Amino acid sequence: MTPEVIAQLAVQFGLIPTLVIYLVYTDRKDRNEREARYIEDTKVEREKSQERERQLMNHIAKSDENMNKFADSLDKIGETLNGMDKSLNYLQKDVEGLKRGDSVK
Repeated sequence: MTPEVIAQLAVQFGLIPTLVIYLVYTDRKDRNEREARYIEDTKVEREKSQERERQLMNHIAKSDENMNKFADSLDKIGETLNGMDKSLNYLQKDVEGLKRGDSVK
């Protein structure tokens, strides 16, 4: 709103109505600018959020992969321990048999 328009409104309607019109006009203009900034800021923040989410999902995928490798390793260790336990049981039976005087098979 230019000064000439404000002066013309003041002459036509008076000072108080002109000030009210000016305040409504500037408030509306400010509100529109604020809304445009908010929309732009929201867009930027949404993009940042999507990037953080993508990075997090990649990190989770890598962690899952590592956890699966760890679980496979534990399974192999468990199988090895079970085999060792069986071997120790056979050895224990052989030792007990030798103590009783049995022959070794």
